[in-house]
Amino acid sequence: MGLFGKNLSSEEMNALSEALLNSIRPNLKAPSTATLCDSNQLVMTPIGEDVYKVEGYVYSQNGYGAMISTDFSANATLNHGHWEIRNTILGVKNAKNYAKNFIVRFIIISIFTVLAGLLGYLILTSIVG
Repeated sequence: MGLFGKNLSSEEMNALSEALLNSIRPNLKAPSTATLCDSNQLVMTPIGEDVYKVEGYVYSQNGYGAMISTDFSANATLNHGHWEIRNTILGVKNAKNYAKNFIVRFIIISIFTVLAGLLGYLILTSIVG
């Protein structure tokens, strides 16, 4: 895999996958069931010298035993062939989608409330005179 002029060996990619899983597992309901997405599905963006933002998905069982995928984001530093993982965050995309849906629903309900209030006002003023 080419990474901005660096060719990562399969051993380095395997080490990255293992380091990511070790960082993610403590945050899962069923850590022993966790598997990482394929290495070609990882998105790696440089954010410093030998420091990368890594994004991808981890698959694991939820509290009901169903396999689900959860997105993650982490900072990975390659230091003499050893990966150090920091700032691991799970469910970033899910949280953003939830927030976006919440805002849309809030706006729709607000508009409906204003229109219903206006309609009620017009009806009452026409009845009362």
